[in-house]
Amino acid sequence: MKRRLLLGFTASLSLLITSFYLFEGVAKQEPKMIQSGNVREQNSTDTPVQESITAKRSPSFEDSPRLNNTASIPSQSSIKVPFEICSESTSWVRPSQSEQLQKLRNLPQYTADFDSGFNSLFQTFWTHSIFSFTNYGLSARIEPIYLSGLWTILDNTWNCYESTRVERINSGKIAEIWVLAHQVISFQWVGNRYVMVVAPTQQGVQLIQFPRRENQSSLPLTVVTEDGRELEIIDAGLKTE
Repeated sequence: MKRRLLLGFTASLSLLITSFYLFEGVAKQEPKMIQSGNVREQNSTDTPVQESITAKRSPSFEDSPRLNNTASIPSQSSIKVPFEICSESTSWVRPSQSEQLQKLRNLPQYTADFDSGFNSLFQTFWTHSIFSFTNYGLSARIEPIYLSGLWTILDNTWNCYESTRVERINSGKIAEIWVLAHQVISFQWVGNRYVMVVAPTQQGVQLIQFPRRENQSSLPLTVVTEDGRELEIIDAGLKTE
């Protein structure tokens, strides 16, 4: 009788120990993770879902790539500059260089200049597209017209010099800009400069005049294309003779 009780007690003790170890193993088992795209979720509905990746911050303006040239999008407060297109041709193209040189050689005022450094001055007007004027001398209008190739539409430019326009330019009330092979998209006063945005064109020219907001001897002007490329400006105004 005692032997049976002892065997029964031993069996119960063994079962209890086995159950304890089984329970302890289950308790130490890692929660099962279910892979679902970029988020791994536990299969327990009682435990909050935990993401295994770091959330990405939404791109802000500060994180966005900067333009190489910010002149096309002014960061300072800007004021729209009113302007008048006093002359325009949508079909003008520069004549060929041979036509240009032939035209200049046939003009008495240039005949003797070809042998005295004239070519450098000619190339300046021939290879640029933006010209600014803050004053006029006696020949300040005719010289750039011939040297830049605009002589082919000379008769179309007279509107820019009628009435009191020349006097207003020389007195600093207005200024003039020639835009060759480009079209004006916007014109603003930013900080202490004029900022003009232009788009390149296959052909065409615009002569514009606008009221000045400053009285500097050289026009504080920046001209850029829509993609931020800055164009060189030639100050074509000559001192009054």
